[in-house]
Amino acid sequence: GVEAEEIAVICPSLERRRASLETAFTTFGLPYALEGRVKLAQLPFGHALCGLLRFVWLGGGRSDLFSFVRSPYSEVTRSSADYLEGRLRGRGIHSPDRIEAELISLRNGRRLADLELLEAAESPLQAVRELSTLLLKRAYGLESPPVSESARLELRAHESVRALLDELESWQELSGQALGRDDLVAALERASVSIGSADEPDRVVVSDLLQARARRFKVVFVVGLEEGSLPRRSPQHELLGDQAREKLEQKMI
Repeated sequence: GVEAEEIAVICPSLERRRASLETAFTTFGLPYALEGRVKLAQLPFGHALCGLLRFVWLGGGRSDLFSFVRSPYSEVTRSSADYLEGRLRGRGIHSPDRIEAELISLRNGRRLADLELLEAAESPLQAVRELSTLLLKRAYGLESPPVSESARLELRAHESVRALLDELESWQELSGQALGRDDLVAALERASVSIGSADEPDRVVVSDLLQARARRFKVVFVVGLEEGSLPRRSPQHELLGDQAREKLEQKMI
């Protein structure tokens, strides 16, 4: 008898609990609205994008490449990705050059178009701008607008990337200094994405403590009632322990 938007699920950290909560709500077919922000690299789109950039630009390893290759944004099928990963692990191959050579061999002498795009772009900013758009089109196509919850979140991630690139491009023009590849990757990994608003009707609100502190609900479920997690404890003083600090404060009073 309670409207969905009058119910809230609150947790200390949405980043830590988001995946399990999404799985639970999706499994039971319950409409929900996430409220807050998460790191771009924690979303499938950002994870795949940052993994590919680390592999190509920063000499990353197998895990970086396969965070991209095993995603829906890659040209490689899931079965081919599984076969290649097993082959590389079995032979103990870690060098980026050897990994790419094995990937080219698997694809009958063809390189990934994404690698060529990153190498041919005039600047790192242009490369990421073109690549992020290409990955999104590859995953969802252009035939019909994506309407699923995951697709909506991926679109928000893409928009966050575009906004960050615009900001970095403006800074680059003002400073007159070119942005390095390592700085761009670091900026993308630090970027956050708004994962939704609690104002959507007919949806259970899923939020963290800070976002929900000024809201009113009829029913609230609190997740993560572990000691030391909720309520949060103040950090240990570097010089004095809790008991010693309390005794000192009492003497001062």
